[in-house]
Amino acid sequence: MAPLDGVAALAKLDELYDFIPSITAKSADSDFEKFTAFFTDDCDCNIRSMREFPTTGRKALLDDAKDLFQSYQLLSRSVDSQAVSEHGDATTVFCQMSNKVDVLGDVINPFQETAVVTFEGNTGLISKFKLYSCRSPVVRILQEKTNLGPYSEEYMATDEPLPGIQPKTKDGLSCCR
Repeated sequence: MAPLDGVAALAKLDELYDFIPSITAKSADSDFEKFTAFFTDDCDCNIRSMREFPTTGRKALLDDAKDLFQSYQLLSRSVDSQAVSEHGDATTVFCQMSNKVDVLGDVINPFQETAVVTFEGNTGLISKFKLYSCRSPVVRILQEKTNLGPYSEEYMATDEPLPGIQPKTKDGLSCCR
């Protein structure tokens, strides 16, 4: 089978991102299985960010997604730019987004992410999913809510900038402004 053409690959990625906001901490196992049905059995995925170890395989992706969506929900997605590369028997989509996300009840808007997604030619399923983002605002919220995380007490107690890390802003958390 020939690789997906660019238009079909963009449509498949849109279909995935149209489905993701329906997944919550209370979703049924069947919803998570619908999510993983977009991926190959041996997929290589970074669904949190490239700073995390990749998840390999659909079963591991299912477990990782169940864990991720306990604290994180995509509320809306806005595509800033996108490009397609057709190569060999695969098609890769590069998609830069300004998303609105909910992390344990706190909203980050905009949350800048770039997805690099490779679709396998013989199935049209995702074989590689790489998500690039600065997770600092997500991690800060998780630490504020759970008291678990990497930030110092000094950083957590201030609204002022610390070296290399942006502070809270009056309309929420962001490190990408």
